[in-house]
Amino acid sequence: MSFVEQTERPAPTNVQIPQRHAVYVHAIVGGLGPTLIPLYIRDVSRRGMYLAFQGHAAAVDEQWVGIGAAIMIVFKATIDGHRQPVKVQAEIRRRDENGIGVRLVTRDESVLAALRSLVIDAMANRGKWAQVPTQSAMPQDSPPKNNLPEKALTECEALLQKLGPPVIAAYMSGIEASLWNAKSAAPLSAQRKIGNIIEPFEKARQRIEQITQAQLTAAFGEYHRGKQIDNRDETSKNTGGLSLVESSELRVSFAIVEAVDRIGARLAGSWFELKQRLAQVTLRTVESSPISPGAVCFRLRNALFDDPRLGALRQIDLTDGFTDEFARRLDALYRDMAALLSHLGLSPMPVKTTASPKNIGRLIPGK
Repeated sequence: MSFVEQTERPAPTNVQIPQRHAVYVHAIVGGLGPTLIPLYIRDVSRRGMYLAFQGHAAAVDEQWVGIGAAIMIVFKATIDGHRQPVKVQAEIRRRDENGIGVRLVTRDESVLAALRSLVIDAMANRGKWAQVPTQSAMPQDSPPKNNLPEKALTECEALLQKLGPPVIAAYMSGIEASLWNAKSAAPLSAQRKIGNIIEPFEKARQRIEQITQAQLTAAFGEYHRGKQIDNRDETSKNTGGLSLVESSELRVSFAIVEAVDRIGARLAGSWFELKQRLAQVTLRTVESSPISPGAVCFRLRNALFDDPRLGALRQIDLTDGFTDEFARRLDALYRDMAALLSHLGLSPMPVKTTASPKNIGRLIPGK
C-alpha cells in the first residue's frame, strides 16, 4: 500500500487537534462497495474526517453509502517517530458529490496521536500538494490555473480503477488454470497435494485481487505526482529482476526476468505510445512507473509469493499467470490510457522522461 511520504518524527503530545484542519493523505477505505477503494483524507478533526473521492466515485456503490453505514479506513501516520499504518473504524455522517464526512468510532490515544501527526505534517508541507477542491477545502487549497497534469492523472486513475481489475483477474486465472492442469496430469498420489494448494488459493483470490488493485491505483497516483513510494513497495525497486529477490531465489528470478522480458517485448508498441504522453504530465521517470510492464508483472507475482497464507504457491511457477489473455488486457489498458491522454490534447511527441514542477506546464502542448 502506498501513502504520502512525510517527515519521520513523533507528533508532540501537547499539540491539540483543531476543530478542522485541511490535509492531503492517501487512504484505503473498505465498506463503500465490494472492493477496497483508494480515497483521500482532505480534513481531520478530533471526531472525524472528510474523505474525497477524487476520480474514484464510480467505484462507490450507492447502496453501501448511507448515513450511519460503517466503514474501515487505513492510512499511514508518524507515531513515536516511525511511519506505520493506522486502521480506524468510522460511520458515515454526510455525503456530497465530492466525498463523504465520517465520524470516527475508534478514538483511542494512538488514533489521536496519528491525527495530530497528520495536522503537523500538513502544516509543514502546505503548498507542496496537488490540491483537490472539496466542500471543506480551505481557500488556499484551490488548484493552480494550469491543472491539465492533475486532470490527466485523475482521469488515468479512474481508467486504471476500471481496467486494472481485468488485468489482475487474467493473471490469477492463468495461475488457477495452471494448477488445475497440473492436478489433472498428476498421478493420484499427487493430486491431493495439488488440491491442498488450489483450495486456499481460490478462497484468497478475491481478497488478493482487491488489495492489489487498490495498491496499484494508489501507487500510480503517488508516483506520478512526484511523491515517494514506500521503500517496501516492490514496484518502486523495479531496476532489474535479480534486485527484487533474495539470492536463494535465483532459479525462480531467472524465470521471472524471462517472463517480464517476453511481456515487455509484446507490449513495447502500446507502452511506448503511452509513455510519450504520460511523460508530459508526470514528475517522475516513466520507465519506473508502477504500471510499466515489468512493475505490473512483479507486483502480481509478489502478491502471491509474499502472502504468508499462500506459502504453498511458492512451489509452483508463478509466471504461468502471464498468459496471452493477461498480455491482451494490459495492452488494452495502455491503449485506452494513451487514447484518453490524446483526447486531453497530449500528442505523442518525444519528450524527456522526467519533469520538474516548474517546467511541467511547458511540456504541455500549446504552453
